[in-house]
Amino acid sequence: MAISVYRAGRSDFYLLKELDPEDCVWTDHRWQLGDSVFLRRDEGDRVLVEGQIRTRLAGSGTEVIGELRVEGPLRRGIGEPGALRNAAHSWEPITLGAARGSLELTCGDYHRVVQGRAYHDRNGGRAPLHEAGLRSWRWGRFALPDREIVFTTVQGEGEDLVLEVDAQGRATRHPVHAVRERAWTKGWFGPAWPRIIELDTPLGTLEVEQRGMVDDAPFYQRAVARARLGRHTGPGIAERVMVDRLDLGWMRPFVRMRVDRGADSSMWQPLFGGPRRGWSGRRTQETT
Repeated sequence: MAISVYRAGRSDFYLLKELDPEDCVWTDHRWQLGDSVFLRRDEGDRVLVEGQIRTRLAGSGTEVIGELRVEGPLRRGIGEPGALRNAAHSWEPITLGAARGSLELTCGDYHRVVQGRAYHDRNGGRAPLHEAGLRSWRWGRFALPDREIVFTTVQGEGEDLVLEVDAQGRATRHPVHAVRERAWTKGWFGPAWPRIIELDTPLGTLEVEQRGMVDDAPFYQRAVARARLGRHTGPGIAERVMVDRLDLGWMRPFVRMRVDRGADSSMWQPLFGGPRRGWSGRRTQETT
């Protein structure tokens, strides 16, 4: 289970928790991850997702309590929901376009309430990513005033595309004719990344500005970003996954530091989990 909160372009709260498979139950409309439960209800052409987050931080045992709600139109126009679910690797947007959401999160004296445009999807596969013919891909989602825009660019098997979704949830796929990346910036831990990505589409040129890297690893990068299409702009997130760099032996100790495994967590894990307090502050959470 992963929880990330960003504030002013920086990580404000982070939790990546590994759970015992016996404590996890997954059906089409209900997910139970330890003591956290997420429910989805379809009502006509609308979708409602509600979640109760209940867990604890490793080390300190501080309780993490959250209430999540997402409500919006059921995506339509690119195949029936669930049509791609049995593919070797599938990505299935559920609600976007005019979906709204809220999250209230409490952890000790940390408290945040986030409200605004929301996005709900799911993806998975029946084979490891490195067996799906993918070397790397970029993905981004942006909330423009009149619609939602999702883009994907792929190295390896797959296609570059832009998905346009209106306020009623109607989705239209558009091909990408050309991709340009410029204004390269050196990464702290991952590879260099472009501040500007331009995608030529039938809608015009989609310009993505990656404004700040909030996750920077050798195999994964996530940036707070902003997109422009014509005269409209909107905020969002841009990601890159480098499949050929996943699970390299020298990375495993560092990955372990970031994963909350309860009593089996790395002694360094409190530096990376929970509210942002600075490294010394997070370390104090564990020892006090």
